[in-house]
Amino acid sequence: MRNILNTVRNKWHPLFYLRKNKTWKKILQKYDPDFTLKICGINTSIKLLRDLSLVFPHDGLEQKTIAYFRKILKGQSIEFFFDIGANIGTYSWNALEVGVGDIYLFEPDTTNQRLVSKTISNNKIKNAFLFPMALGKDAELALFLIDEVSGATGTLKVQNNPESIQRAYNLAAYRKVPVFPLDALINFAAGKRTLIKIDVEGAEDLILAGGRNFIRAVRPFIFIECFDRNELNKFCELNYEIYDLEENCNYYLQPK
Repeated sequence: MRNILNTVRNKWHPLFYLRKNKTWKKILQKYDPDFTLKICGINTSIKLLRDLSLVFPHDGLEQKTIAYFRKILKGQSIEFFFDIGANIGTYSWNALEVGVGDIYLFEPDTTNQRLVSKTISNNKIKNAFLFPMALGKDAELALFLIDEVSGATGTLKVQNNPESIQRAYNLAAYRKVPVFPLDALINFAAGKRTLIKIDVEGAEDLILAGGRNFIRAVRPFIFIECFDRNELNKFCELNYEIYDLEENCNYYLQPK
């Protein structure tokens, strides 16, 4: 699946080429104004040039996954949604529209943090809360690879794959970010029907390493992007069923 995605990206994705261009990167650094885009009825703050693919009409990259995500939110009467790797909050605003009680966005990238805060403030959203941090194995300060080009591939765990987007964009800037384990939130989520979305660009094993007890105790429904299908076998050991959503390496994990 990963190889198929790389082929499609390399041959037909114009923004992929643009984002590798040195001149384009300099333009992004010097002039990339905030822009407002309506997502699920929410006036969502984005970066105009960085997030250009969202501005023009298109079918979207994860419409099938988001549709299934909304179906599970409704069908399972989810009370808490944890958006781990929230980016600009697309999944959170879908959850808000569906009617989830409380939404918690975890995002370590400072630009995305500012955009999400702006969206929450401008729309006077009362039940969405931003946590400016990453989730991982331990409570610590850790180096986070910053994606200044697309804002979507920052990670605590740099991929060794030479075909990774991080390598293609030649990302090299890091900053220290606070990291907390998901296990620290066990008591907070206890007794609540919880769904978590994990999109952490290859650091899924760190989420599991710091959240195994949370998953055992809370039994959340899970949507996860995972480039290595074998990594999901660890969830089978925790008594989860795995469904391949056949879109952009996305999977749905349901507790048995």
